[in-house]
Amino acid sequence: MEKEDVNRRITAEVDKIGDGDLREFIQEALAFERSKMDRDQPHFKSTYRKLLKQYAPNPEEGDSK
Repeated sequence: MEKEDVNRRITAEVDKIGDGDLREFIQEALAFERSKMDRDQPHFKSTYRKLLKQYAPNPEEGDSK
């Protein structure tokens, strides 16, 4: 398995999620986390904020896509 690969058991469960935006968000978050696991104390606040803006609906604007 490549370092960037997420465990197939996890991805199989994520693939069962019906909400496409939620599924894509979790897939991207898992892939991002997996690629950074070897670092000491990684800080990814801005990356998560970007993913949340991309996939989470904005209450004032409706859907963010």
